[in-house]
Amino acid sequence: MTTAFQQLGLTLPEDMFATKKNAKYTIYFSPSQEDVATGTGGLQAVWSNKTIFINPPLTLMGKVVQQLRIVSNCTAVVIAMVWPNQ
Repeated sequence: MTTAFQQLGLTLPEDMFATKKNAKYTIYFSPSQEDVATGTGGLQAVWSNKTIFINPPLTLMGKVVQQLRIVSNCTAVVIAMVWPNQ
């Protein structure tokens, strides 16, 4: 995945929804306190003036979309699952 982003010219330094086990980048926000996480709660992090990676739980997708609509100067790669029967 990182190679694809590099080919597009994207550098994604921050992961807004991750844990120590699945973080793709060294700067990440986890749902609970972790010793190596940058912080907790990706929705509370500053998104303005950044390029970020977002792979949220499905239950938070609506809030993610809301956040993206109000922040300024944010480039985001959002992973959104498609569930055809829902």
